[in-house]
Amino acid sequence: MAKRVASVDKKRCVACGVCENTCPLAAAKVYHGCYAVVEETVCVGCGKCAETCPKALIDLVPENKKTRVQCSSKEFGKNVMSVCKAGCIGCKACEKVCKLGAIKVENNIAQIDYEKCVGCGLCAGKCPKGIITGKKLVPKKPAPKKPVEKKEA
Repeated sequence: MAKRVASVDKKRCVACGVCENTCPLAAAKVYHGCYAVVEETVCVGCGKCAETCPKALIDLVPENKKTRVQCSSKEFGKNVMSVCKAGCIGCKACEKVCKLGAIKVENNIAQIDYEKCVGCGLCAGKCPKGIITGKKLVPKKPAPKKPVEKKEA
């Protein structure tokens, strides 16, 4: 199994500093008083920051996976938008576009199965709120059908 590192929901982080004060290796830092970042080369994936985050905005994810969901709110639709401008609205667009079944919306939030995810970026490209990070590949729309010319008899 790949090394796991902490990933912070930067769009909802309130920069309280709990993760920074908890991390035994100083891998978590509050960036300019705006949000926390985790230095992946220092993080050993102990999970202490995730356990202590008062808003549950830190997840442990495989280090080699760049596709991540940057939202942890379980609110649905416009309710999430009242508490977070960049929240997952549970629309399942990401789930529908993933051909590998690597992303599912459960409890109104997209969750990635890293065993199945290949990092193609289709989910990130399809997300209307832009909360899925990593490569963004916009799905191609099917070419319009050419009109059939009627032959005159």
